[in-house]
This record gives sequence, structure tokens and C-alpha cells, in this order.
Amino acid sequence: MNRKSMTPDEAMRLAGEYVKKGNPGAAAGLYQSILAHLPQHRQAREALQTLQQSAGLQNSMRDDLAGLLQLYQAGNLERATSEAQRLCDVYPDQPLPPNILGAIEATRGNHLKAVEYYQRALAIQPDFLGALNNLGVACERLGRYDEAIDCFRRVLAGRSDDAQVHSNLGSALRHTGQLPAAVESYRRSLSLRPSDARTHVHLGLALREMSRLREAIAAFTDALRYAPDLADAHEFIGDASVDLAQRETAEPWYRKSIMLAPDRAGAHFKLGKVLLEQGQRGEAVASLERALELEPDCAETRHFLAAAQSGISDTAPREYVSTLFDGYAARFDEHLVKGLEYTAPKQLWQLVSDAGVIAAPVERAIDLGCGTGLVGVAFRGLCQHLVGVDLSAKMIDQATRKQVYDALHEGDVVDFLQQTDQTFDLFLSADTLIYIGYLSPLLQAIGARSRQGSLLAFTTESAIGTDVELRPSGRFAQSREYVLKTAADAGFELLHFEEMNLRKEGLKWIPGGYYLMVFRG
Repeated sequence: MNRKSMTPDEAMRLAGEYVKKGNPGAAAGLYQSILAHLPQHRQAREALQTLQQSAGLQNSMRDDLAGLLQLYQAGNLERATSEAQRLCDVYPDQPLPPNILGAIEATRGNHLKAVEYYQRALAIQPDFLGALNNLGVACERLGRYDEAIDCFRRVLAGRSDDAQVHSNLGSALRHTGQLPAAVESYRRSLSLRPSDARTHVHLGLALREMSRLREAIAAFTDALRYAPDLADAHEFIGDASVDLAQRETAEPWYRKSIMLAPDRAGAHFKLGKVLLEQGQRGEAVASLERALELEPDCAETRHFLAAAQSGISDTAPREYVSTLFDGYAARFDEHLVKGLEYTAPKQLWQLVSDAGVIAAPVERAIDLGCGTGLVGVAFRGLCQHLVGVDLSAKMIDQATRKQVYDALHEGDVVDFLQQTDQTFDLFLSADTLIYIGYLSPLLQAIGARSRQGSLLAFTTESAIGTDVELRPSGRFAQSREYVLKTAADAGFELLHFEEMNLRKEGLKWIPGGYYLMVFRG
């Protein structure tokens, strides 16, 4: 349109339309054209001033936000915090300041507070993918894995080529036991960024949890190609070597990890275990003592140090057992059943079934050390009412999902039996006594909660030549003679016994005793 043919009113209306359409340059040109012919045109002058002020504010906002980013990226967290808080007030419709505040809180370990800020940023701009990824990371740190998975998948829906987000998704999936999906996410990440050593490590961890041990070692080795001094990759190759029963191979990997990171308590601990299993007790004690110096409250290290120093301990510390299985819960079934070829619950059921002592489902049964519920699944059909007890809260969570128990209790099995007034017709325990050692307190507690004719079915690792043995594995083994005497003292009589394999350790089978007893009082 020829501006000379327009009236001032027409030019003002057209300029207003340009502003609405986001074309401030064209609008400013029209206002300036009006003022060139009519310098006293008040509406044009005021509109032009407003437009110029708005542009100035935009420039000022960009400068402020850029300055905030510089403060954060420089690690000046105190100043960045103050500036971000100020900008939240000045620009309440901008998502960057609350996102930066969330990142600062995450850096300080305040992940709950970080979540609040990320959610605030997303309330302003729901498609802010950076804040959405940050929210996913914070949720993962808090153990809210399902929320984290949802966040990462939403980010990838809008940005499918982000290698870091694929890796983040893999880690969240791994923590929920979705190992094949985790491996797929890690591999997708590495296809986009092959030199990411940390993602190679995470891939190796997932593969190891799936018992794909040689693939795991290959992944850790790939990590070392890109980051040769990555101490944990050396340590994890040692772990996979132990899983393959290659303890001599594992030892130098642990030593290399310690050389790179001398204060790495886990590597000292694992080296001590390997040395203990090779019969090098003196060196094992030294390594375990160093691990205990670095982590004085570690119950697991104290337990294995006792095994190295004397081989004597009444029972495994409760905090060691609960921590061990809390960390193991999500992958327990996959690793134990598929990786270690564990069939003890089914074999125990077969032992009871073949004995012909249960003609109809018993009224009340209890699974002592129920774990994720594998025994419950095997025996559910023989029980009208089934109770499970376990020390590990996360194992209880997994057992709950199987929906085979009528009641589940978190706690020590002896404590539970001593505190309850319930009696039971069938007591079950598979792979629990390996963490108890001396059995008298447990068997006496079971006897106190038994009726005449109550049945007891359980497994042990088999010791030879000694009543109770604390093995280099940290597990206990009991001799058949010791078990029978201790059970008889508690009022039980043996109905049937078999020696069968329990599970694999490395490439070797661990033999165990399968017992079926009846309470005679």
C-alpha cells in the first residue's frame, strides 16, 4: 500500500495490525511516516514511544537472563541464586529463572526443592524441554523412577536426538528393573554420542544385571577406550570377572581402580573379598580394614572382616542384609532365577508335595524371609492364608506386586515370631538361613508359634566338618547334624531330607540341604 495515499487514521490502524501480528518494525515505520508529515500527531508519537520502550525492555530482559546464565555456568551459585530470585519477580512470565534456581538446589543436593522450581518453570512454559529433563533427573535422584521415565519420554518426544536424555531414560528404566529397555536406551544414546564413557559404564551395569557378563565387560572396556583413568570402570570389570568365577582376573582390576582412586572404599572391600576367597587372609584383612577406615559404618565390611579374621559370627548384621536386598530388589528375580538358575522354591515345593503330608490347603502358613515372593508363588495353592516377613522394605514392595500374600510384614523374622500371638500350620524358608548362622533362636521361635503337627520346610547351604561356617561369600552354611540337633531341641522331627543344588555362584553350583520337618512338641 502506498503510504502517501493513506490518511493518518488509516496508517494508525494498519500500524496497530502490524503490532498485533508481531511486526513492530513495520509499525514503527508507519508511525515515523505520520510524524514526518504531522510532527504534532500525539497518538503516533505515544505509540512509537511505547513500541521503543517495549523493544528496550526486551533487550534488557535478554541481557538479564544472559547474565544469570553466565553466573550459574561460572559456578557463582550465591550470586546466581540472588539474581534468579530477583528476576523471578521482575519477569514472572519467564521460565529460565526458576529453572536455574532448581538446578542450583540440585547442585546442593536439595532435590525436593529443585522439583518445586522445575515444576514452577514448567507451569510457565509446559514445553520447556530443559526444565522437563531436569525434573526427570531430580525425580530419579529421589527414587521417583516412574515420574522420571515419564519426563524423559516427553522430552524425547520433542527432541529425539538428545543422547543425554536417552542415557537418563536408560538409568531410570534400569532402576525399575526394566533392563532390556534400559539397554536399548543406552545403545540409542551411544549411537548418537559414541565417545560418552559414562553411558558405556551404565550400559555395562545393565548388562551385568542381566547376567550378560561378557557383553558387560566389553561395555566397560569401551568406556576405558575413551576414559582410561575411569576408576569405577576398572572396578566393574573386576565385578563381572568375579561373576564369571575369574577371581584371579578380578584382582588386578580392583588394584588398578584403587591406584586411580585410593579412597574408593568399594574397591578395597571387593579386593578384600577376592583375596579372602583365594585364601589370602592376611592381605584380605588389610584390604577390608582399609575399607572400614573409609566407611566406618559399613555393616557389610564388618561382616566380611569377621569372616577374614576368624570365620566366626552368630548372624549377619541386620543392616547389612536389609541394605544388600534393598539394592538388589528391582533385579532380584531376573538375576537369581535366570542368571543363577535358582529353583529352590520349586524344589522345596516338590519336596513337600512328594512327601504327601498336605492333603488339603493348610489354614495358616508363613514365609520367613519372603524376599520378592518366589516361595509365595510356589506355595500359594497349598495355603488358605499366607503371611510373608522380610527385613528389606524394597523386597516387600516387590512381593506386594505379586499379590500372593494375605499379609506382609517388614522386619526380622525372629522378632516377628517372638512378638506375634499367631500360630501357623506351615513354616517356609528358602535361602534365609544363609544369613542367620546359629539357628537356635529362630527354631525355638518357630516352635513357640507351632501347633502339634505343624510343618517346617527350609533350605540351608551345606557345611562339612563344622556346625556353622561363615564362608568367604559372607553367607553361612550349617551341617546336617547341627540342623537336626538344633531342630530336635526346638521340638521338630525330620520327615525328609535331600541334598540338591541351590544356585550358581560364578560357574559352580552351590549345594544345599532341603529339609521337611514336623513339630512334635
